[in-house]
Amino acid sequence: MKFRKRTAPSFWVTLGISVLSILLTILISSILLFLIGVSPLKVWYTIFGVPFGSVSGVIRALTKMIPLVLVSVGLSVAFKAQAWNIGAPGQMAMGAIAGAGVALFLFPNYPSYLLIPIMFVSGFIAGASIAAVCAVLKHKINLNMVISTLLLNYFAFELIDYLIYGPWQSEVAFPQTRSIPDAARISALGNTDFHYPTLILGLVLAGVTYVILSRTSIGYEIRVFGENPQAAEYAGISSFKVILLAMVISGGLAGLAGVGEVAGIHYMLRHGVTGGGAIYTASYGYTAIFIAWLGRNHPIGSIVSSFFVAGILVGGQAVQSQIEGVPYAMVIMILGLMLMLLMAGEFLNRYRVTFEGGVKE
Repeated sequence: MKFRKRTAPSFWVTLGISVLSILLTILISSILLFLIGVSPLKVWYTIFGVPFGSVSGVIRALTKMIPLVLVSVGLSVAFKAQAWNIGAPGQMAMGAIAGAGVALFLFPNYPSYLLIPIMFVSGFIAGASIAAVCAVLKHKINLNMVISTLLLNYFAFELIDYLIYGPWQSEVAFPQTRSIPDAARISALGNTDFHYPTLILGLVLAGVTYVILSRTSIGYEIRVFGENPQAAEYAGISSFKVILLAMVISGGLAGLAGVGEVAGIHYMLRHGVTGGGAIYTASYGYTAIFIAWLGRNHPIGSIVSSFFVAGILVGGQAVQSQIEGVPYAMVIMILGLMLMLLMAGEFLNRYRVTFEGGVKE
């Protein structure tokens, strides 16, 4: 058995391998569900039926999709440039801190049409700045970006703790700030949490990112560097420039997601603003890593996969509340299994397996 690199895998090969990976996930998960005494059909019907089978379910899925699409589009840029950004949760946290600080202390009396844009710009700068630090450390001392981005997550989380237990804590004895002004709150649909302006912003930025990657010279440099860094360096493409720009875009979009959660969901800075607790053990930033892979590191693919994963998460919460004996951790296990199989599928997408007969004597 030998592995031979595919020259250019076709669309149908890529699609077929992805579909096969998802079908294998369903099959293996169904076996595990059967072993713990739960009907797989009932679980899968709930997972897909609740979020996609009603208007209210779709709205809940779209609400959860908002931070996921912003973060995953940014990560798709970073991963395409081989900038291994594992720090999206911390970058999202920094954006939330910046947005809350602007609304509570810097410009609390500004009207909405000024305050909300300033919050988003501040969040982008905050998320991009902490991401840029990792690019600089990579350039100056060759520090592994997985390590630097991961460790800075803890810095951001500890900074939130310091603020909500210390100088920004509200008058009530809870680890949170006071509520942001009404002018800082993003409009939602009816009585739901669906802050649709943030989703529109995310979709527009996904389109802009696609244009940058496919139609501009810097996008060309990112793609070339990601495919072959040595050849890109030989052609005069600056690795520092590519990685720095990719990290700025990635961290900035994660920062925007943090602002959206403060201004559209929580209306304050508090624990869980980055999704921790909302998705059991994982935050939006970590879940978006899976989404970027599922979307093949493509901005438009990230939109589709964000909605798909958001729906599964909503369905998973319904499984926990409606079906006895199924912990929500099972949903996270299913996502993890899907990621592993998709990564295995990515290998088969790049290499084809051949069997050659004959034994050398």
